[in-house]
Amino acid sequence: MQLDGIPGTHFTSSGQSFNFIFAGNQAINERIFIYRGRGDESILAEWNREFPQYHHSNLETQGVVSFDNTSTTLLVHLEHPVVKFLQERGAELGTINPYGNEAAQNFREISLDAFSRAIDFIRKKVLNRAIRVYNLQNLTVRFHRTDGKDWAVILSSAFGQLEHSPDLPSIEVTNLRQMYANQLAQKPGSIDVKLGFTYTLPSTAGTHDSASY
Repeated sequence: MQLDGIPGTHFTSSGQSFNFIFAGNQAINERIFIYRGRGDESILAEWNREFPQYHHSNLETQGVVSFDNTSTTLLVHLEHPVVKFLQERGAELGTINPYGNEAAQNFREISLDAFSRAIDFIRKKVLNRAIRVYNLQNLTVRFHRTDGKDWAVILSSAFGQLEHSPDLPSIEVTNLRQMYANQLAQKPGSIDVKLGFTYTLPSTAGTHDSASY
């Protein structure tokens, strides 16, 4: 087995490297790290203290009230990260008067343009620094035979489990081996690969909680 981008630690007699070499019906419990990432824990801890109910995927929905499809503004709760960002750093977006009226208690009316650009800024400059992301679509797993031959080539050792009478004529033995080889070639094979995740989350108390999955 070969994992793209990860150097192999197992070698064949010809010098070809693999991440794992195993026989049929064999289980391997060896772990290999595909990706290790460490976000900025101080940023993440501060975010969790100030905005505990907001995260990467609910910024556009939590604490946000939309009007009809033709409206150019929306209502945003005063505790939303966008409100604090626009108050402190709204000039970085190049916006002028991003706020409308304080239309309802605990809500601020904000233009859609300013809201969208603030969300984009928060994700790129704050959350993406606090969290590291690995795209599993970049993970490619390849399986090869250690002798370099095609999977359709049946080795003579595969016929060790084929039983037949020693008195069987050679032509029938050949036919039997051919039928057995066809069965082997058409038989689906499966390999189970398990992915695990180990992560550490900082708490507001300054401690760290670890978990594995």
